[in-house]
Amino acid sequence: MRSALAALPGLNDSSSYPWSSASLVIEALHQLPPDIWTGRKIDPRVERAMEFMHTNLSRKLTCPEVAQFAGLSVRSLNHLFQQQMKTTPMRALLDFRLDRACRLLRHNDDSIEQIATDSGFPNRYYLSRMLRQHRGTSPATYRQGQA
Repeated sequence: MRSALAALPGLNDSSSYPWSSASLVIEALHQLPPDIWTGRKIDPRVERAMEFMHTNLSRKLTCPEVAQFAGLSVRSLNHLFQQQMKTTPMRALLDFRLDRACRLLRHNDDSIEQIATDSGFPNRYYLSRMLRQHRGTSPATYRQGQA
């Protein structure tokens, strides 16, 4: 790892792929204990709920709707999310939506209103408020790459 790390500062040619950085990442992954990949299991119902939320981001989703899809009561869904994900289902949904909005802001020229709609926010003002509150930036600032 030291030799891969030592090779990183020598990468001045922006046209070449940074193979040294990739080898450093690969080496770091090899240093992880084998049980890291199998040690933590997420309840399949939580996975189902997260997949449902992720594939339906542009729709207005409710906690009872997500719970029903996962085959759980709202209380059980909240409990499992809190236990396994350390967050609530609706906060996870908000994070999914903010992630999509950020991705679209950086890689898309659509209007902020359109991005808000595509990400499941009711309007651009709510997207802006949530982005400021949870990511500390505005949509325009994020789009310009300053955040």
